[in-house]
Amino acid sequence: MSRHKARHERWSKHGPNEYRLGATAVRYERGAWWAVLTYQQLPDDEAAPPEWQARADRLGPFKRPRTP
Repeated sequence: MSRHKARHERWSKHGPNEYRLGATAVRYERGAWWAVLTYQQLPDDEAAPPEWQARADRLGPFKRPRTP
């Protein structure tokens, strides 16, 4: 089992309103937190040879993060 890591050890700060963890970015905009997830997905079309397609989704708004 892995040891618990605090939130500030997992997330890196990039500017005054942005935090990142891997391919996930969380930004504070318009009075709320918004997450931007980037990932790759295979297409549903089986006729074409499978190629990974880059995707990005924006999720939110979320409440403020809890104090560690």
